Amino acid sequence: MHFVSRIHAGRILAKQLLPDFRYEDCVVIALSAGGVVVGAQIAQYLHSALLMIMTEEIYLPHEPVSIGSITSDGEFMVNNFLGSGDVDELLEEYRGVIEEQKITKLREMNEVVENSGLVKKEMIQYRSVVLVSDGFNGDLSLSVAYEYLKPFKINKLIIAAPIANVKAIDWMHAMADKIFCLWVTDEDFETNRYYDKDDVPDQKTINNMIHNIILNWK
Repeated sequence: MHFVSRIHAGRILAKQLLPDFRYEDCVVIALSAGGVVVGAQIAQYLHSALLMIMTEEIYLPHEPVSIGSITSDGEFMVNNFLGSGDVDELLEEYRGVIEEQKITKLREMNEVVENSGLVKKEMIQYRSVVLVSDGFNGDLSLSVAYEYLKPFKINKLIIAAPIANVKAIDWMHAMADKIFCLWVTDEDFETNRYYDKDDVPDQKTINNMIHNIILNWK
């Protein structure tokens, strides 16, 4: 399944969410730059705020599987796909490499989210949260976001994405109250290949979409 653009996919998802959540107090949280585009369509229809939690995976040299992921707030979570013993050894052996990557990833993310100014934690409490990405390839970003939300008392956890793989869907079924996904694949994938138009926004566009979301409510 292919989508014309992330805007097109977001509008399809928005119309699916509308009957259940139009009158619920929701906040839409995007987990990637492309997710902001998808999430903006949902936020416009649900008349909700749009926030962003960026995550970046941390890799060790010559390893195809990430050791963990870090948010734009600096919260690090190890990849639970790895055994606890293996993780402890790797964290100790590659401490310097991991810390260097954390610093680099944080700097890159903060350039996009203006030192995390786009994440308003006080807007999450007691609301239903719609986590959105332009594609969930595995469960790591979902797990990181879930840990991020744990301190808050949220009403419901809704997850929406145009595409996700089976591993991500399995995680959603275990943790989410409601799932909206347009296409499920068995394989790992490159997100851009499912969109005819590469409409991932730049930093300025991301900031404008988030700050001006109320002006674009449908």
